[in-house]
Amino acid sequence: MTNASVMLDDAVAASVARGIITPQDEKLLANRTDVEAINDSMALSIQCASSVSNMARRLQVRGNEVQELRT
Repeated sequence: MTNASVMLDDAVAASVARGIITPQDEKLLANRTDVEAINDSMALSIQCASSVSNMARRLQVRGNEVQELRT
């Protein structure tokens, strides 16, 4: 049974990720060496982590602003 959450269900996350790759991306990836694919994957992982970190920071700032308005 799936809970339809990308964050909580690996199968759902994999299904979503499959939809992100376009046919053009598949052609580009098919010509990569293993080392290039690993490097690209690591770079994407770092970009994703940075994006999540930035989002967390923005939410923290927004939460602080809301808390200040309530007091």
